[in-house]
Amino acid sequence: MLDWYPDGQSILFASGMESGRDRFNQLYRVAKTGGLPAKLPVPYGEFAAVSEDGQWLAYMPQSQDFRTWKRYRGGWAGEIWVFALEDSSATRVAASDADDGQPMWHGNTLYFLSDRSPNQRHNIWAYDRTTKTSRQVTHFTDFDIAFPAIGPGDIVFQAGSGLYLLDLATEKVSQVNVQVVTDEITLKPRSERMGQLIRWADVSPTGKRAGFNARNEVLTAPAENGPILNRPR
Repeated sequence: MLDWYPDGQSILFASGMESGRDRFNQLYRVAKTGGLPAKLPVPYGEFAAVSEDGQWLAYMPQSQDFRTWKRYRGGWAGEIWVFALEDSSATRVAASDADDGQPMWHGNTLYFLSDRSPNQRHNIWAYDRTTKTSRQVTHFTDFDIAFPAIGPGDIVFQAGSGLYLLDLATEKVSQVNVQVVTDEITLKPRSERMGQLIRWADVSPTGKRAGFNARNEVLTAPAENGPILNRPR
């Protein structure tokens, strides 16, 4: 699944159902209620997005998103094309030898990932469909941006081990504070009732103390008053 159509009634998705043994995807439209899908009139398609007015399809014929190639320059670098759904004309967006990908529409602006900057890190770029100009929006230098997703007013993306929000109105970036509670909390020191967990017991020769084994620990307790001691390992 790649995108919703603007009317909210259809889904854009990629599939290799008709590609045969060459393992490439093509783009399809299907009603949200199900039924037979209709193939879009573009030869290949890996990632794609439909413009808000429903007239333009931004798509990638090929993608390197899930490969281990970085800073690749060659014939398999990702490209983005804009396809007019009314007259079937197509234009390549911001052509370069860099790897471009993950197109996302916001009004008349197409946001996408590209490593065309001097440090060759994947950052978010913006392409204006009217002026046909592109500009760099984010400027990460330590990590590549990955897995962007656009909403009504923000783009969320991953950089390194962090999540970030790009406000589309101001184009300012802020980090998302993620707090994760893990199972390691069970390893914190705490008190346990051992009465039902004793697996072995014996009385000392003097009868003044008794030894117990519980939870893989050896404990000694006095016959009457005194401390319970945990035998050092």
